[in-house]
Amino acid sequence: MPTGFQLGSTFPHEGFVQAAVEQFFLRQGFIAIPRGHADFACRHPDTNEEWLIEAKGKTKEVGLDFRTGLGQLVQRMHGSELKYGLAFPNIPTFLNQYKLVSPWVRSQIQLHWLVVGEQGHITIIAPSDAIK
Repeated sequence: MPTGFQLGSTFPHEGFVQAAVEQFFLRQGFIAIPRGHADFACRHPDTNEEWLIEAKGKTKEVGLDFRTGLGQLVQRMHGSELKYGLAFPNIPTFLNQYKLVSPWVRSQIQLHWLVVGEQGHITIIAPSDAIK
């Protein structure tokens, strides 16, 4: 589990979310790569599929943190060859936030949601997937 997170590494905090994302991709054969200040970046050696991910967790200011994560991703978008994702815990306050982002915007910038459950399970919502 990552260390150095003010609110710790338990669900639904950022340390937990980031660790779950890292484990998810590493188990699928991806290799972590350095990519500036991103929370996590990885590439699959066989397919060259590459991800850049920002992780957010529960704080007192979920809306602000969610929008900060979006801004961090947008500032790091340098091309369509990467998959960009915002990872967050599966809790109502975050689910309410991601529903506010229009499908058109998600599609245009190819933004994926990585929703992290309490047991570390990750559901990836692709840019073209409908939000429920």
